[in-house]
Amino acid sequence: MENEPSGPQQAPAPRPAAAAPAVTVPAAASALAEKLPSWYREIFPAGPRDGFFEKIGQHSLSFVERSPDHLVVTFDNLSDAGYPGYDREPWAGKFIRERGDSHLGVYAQGPTWFRDARFIARMEKLRDDGFFARFRRVTFSGTSMGAFAALIFADLAPGANVLAFSPQSTLAADLVPWESRFVPGRKQDWSLPRSDAACHLAGAGKVWVIYDPFLEVDSKQVARLPAGSFEPLHAFGLGHKTALVLRRMEKLKPVMGAGLDGTLTPALFYRLIRNRGEIYLYRKVMEEHLTRRGHGARIPALVAAFRRRVRRSKAAGNSTGAADPAEGDPAEALLWDDAGPDGFGDGSGDGFGDEPPQPRVPQPPLPQPPLSQRPLSQPEAMPSTTALPPARPEPAPGPLRRDGPAGARPPRRPRSIGNVWQLSDDGTRLRYLSDQYAGRVIGFEERDGIALAETPEVALGMIAVGGGVNLPRPLPERFDYHVTDEALDRNIAAYAATAQAVAALRLAGAAGRAWRSVIALSEPLPGMMRAEIAPGAPVRRRLAARIAAARAALAGRGKTLFVDRIRLDLLAGEPGLDAATAMAHYTDTIAALRDEVAIAAGQSSRPLVVLSQSAGSRDDGRAETILAEGLIETAEPRLGTVVATPRYPFRLLDDTPTTLAAEDQMLVDELEARAIEAVQNGRPWYCPALRQLRWHGDRLVASFSALGDLDFAPGVAPEPGRGFRLEGMAGDIRIAGAEVRGRDVLLTLNRAPEGAAPALSYAFGHRGDRGDGGFANRGALREAEGFDSLMLPGRKLFRHALAGRLALMRIDD
Repeated sequence: MENEPSGPQQAPAPRPAAAAPAVTVPAAASALAEKLPSWYREIFPAGPRDGFFEKIGQHSLSFVERSPDHLVVTFDNLSDAGYPGYDREPWAGKFIRERGDSHLGVYAQGPTWFRDARFIARMEKLRDDGFFARFRRVTFSGTSMGAFAALIFADLAPGANVLAFSPQSTLAADLVPWESRFVPGRKQDWSLPRSDAACHLAGAGKVWVIYDPFLEVDSKQVARLPAGSFEPLHAFGLGHKTALVLRRMEKLKPVMGAGLDGTLTPALFYRLIRNRGEIYLYRKVMEEHLTRRGHGARIPALVAAFRRRVRRSKAAGNSTGAADPAEGDPAEALLWDDAGPDGFGDGSGDGFGDEPPQPRVPQPPLPQPPLSQRPLSQPEAMPSTTALPPARPEPAPGPLRRDGPAGARPPRRPRSIGNVWQLSDDGTRLRYLSDQYAGRVIGFEERDGIALAETPEVALGMIAVGGGVNLPRPLPERFDYHVTDEALDRNIAAYAATAQAVAALRLAGAAGRAWRSVIALSEPLPGMMRAEIAPGAPVRRRLAARIAAARAALAGRGKTLFVDRIRLDLLAGEPGLDAATAMAHYTDTIAALRDEVAIAAGQSSRPLVVLSQSAGSRDDGRAETILAEGLIETAEPRLGTVVATPRYPFRLLDDTPTTLAAEDQMLVDELEARAIEAVQNGRPWYCPALRQLRWHGDRLVASFSALGDLDFAPGVAPEPGRGFRLEGMAGDIRIAGAEVRGRDVLLTLNRAPEGAAPALSYAFGHRGDRGDGGFANRGALREAEGFDSLMLPGRKLFRHALAGRLALMRIDD
């Protein structure tokens, strides 16, 4: 997990855990145990320890009781939140287990900032039940979002210590109107209790807040905490990712260990971070700070000091990378002096003051290191282009060498087309930082001549089968080192599965989650008929073989495959099927495909299936497959199907009857990815759907199930019906007007309906080429609130109402 203490660090000696009875694990279960989270292996029914696991909406708790002396409570940060696998570990879980401390791990399935009334009530009930009082000492800890949680829950255990890395005090807009980061977090419910950390530190024991005082927004957040209630530890030049950079410096374990032991002091902390000046990520953050404050001319001095420290350290054979303590950093002094005439401390000790700097222009964050790649498209992780490495390749610090004993074979060189830093070679793989992808500094792992981005252990699989798959999309970027096929080949076509991958990674970046490796498997079947995807059909055999190949390729890189979605488009070649037959085919195919894919991938949970409701053709919208697709999500909820959008609002490719234009198809891909992302993170996603009709005189009320109020899109389907159409009526009865009222549509007719079986359809059954590049079926109804496209900036996306048809029901006076 990102920011978790790991690696060969000088930590305080672990205390032995309480003795546990021996447990004999059957040989048949040993392989399965390797995939289980470590905490479960301790508390499962035959496990050696007491504990529990609870899931509460988007939040979960795992508890392992190892010692009555000390309980550590840790909270997810954004990088861990939303992990889809079942081998979920709490933040710092391995480190705390090795220490022998009891551990309550708190998980979030998204950027929630723990804003959930049920979860907050559960934490308070633990207090009321005496859970925290059972332990002699309690420590709360986390980073960023998790640090916020550590602060707001600190008063659950009076006297508890808190170790918070780069916390927010709140994201409530009325309290911090200047906070522009963490958009998903700011959208949470900040009217709930425990929304301001400044109100929850009374009665706490030692509270250490570690943050970069040169990062203005972090400083302003910390400045809101009551003076005297905490010990500020200034992580100069470490940016927002203080815990992660400490890990790169091999100092996170010592800092965490001292904090958990209650022995952390400013003198110890500053001594531990003295080698920061030799860390490339520190240098990049300091370049950002200088640039933003108008001191760009001092960057060469910073770089020169950085290189001198590296050379001296290498010449001295210092394998830990400790900087020369006699070499000061001119950039730090400049930024500290630039803080203002009052200064921010007394200049004692290491020359680092105790007061936070005054608010200044918000600072950019630090580039991500390897192993748990954070997407650079999010605000806090995008390096300024002014601080990118120089055009001429800069050598890595010191001689490039393979880790190992003296006399080892000559070093291998990475196949990078960009600059390379921090190269290591363990004989099997090369690991390094490089800017070879779009100038962004990210981590890479190279094995057998294949260089891919370093990402979390679980790689996602995304599958697309059926129509519309092999239309090349004009993707805004390719994520060349993250998205591959089953052979780990990066040169794959921009087809449907690739578009799903790109959209998913962009959404992950916008939500502050890690970029994962993605295996994108597209299986095009244009004009698909039922026989082409029947049991045993070539496409199903081929798909199983490709998934097996992907598993093997990923296993060779120490990764596990988890297929999280199947994008499906069936029956384009059989427009004459009735709705019942189409529904039966979809039901049987989806159920079988989910099982087959899960078995091939070796995963216990089945993937979700996402589809977009078809719209017929350019001149005929009577295919009843449209109706079946619109109903399948509610009629067959067990299938795990999400209907992301109807297709009728989108343009067709010139001179084709049913194929969407490339840009419009890419927008549909994005809506499908958004739908999956919402469902996976516990949020609802469904398009407005016609559910009830009421007929009273010459008025019809069409009621829609929807996630928000509706409106009519301007300039779309301008006729009085706005996409609604009467069926089975006697005489010249027509719609004279339509008006949206919340989630209802009031239709006024020219006279009262007559007929044996009157019905109303929406965006269905239309005929004739409209000549404007769209489908015959048309409708203007959509949710009022939309969202900006991440795939096609400048375009707005909406959840449009699904096509449908219902019989009329009279309401008597």
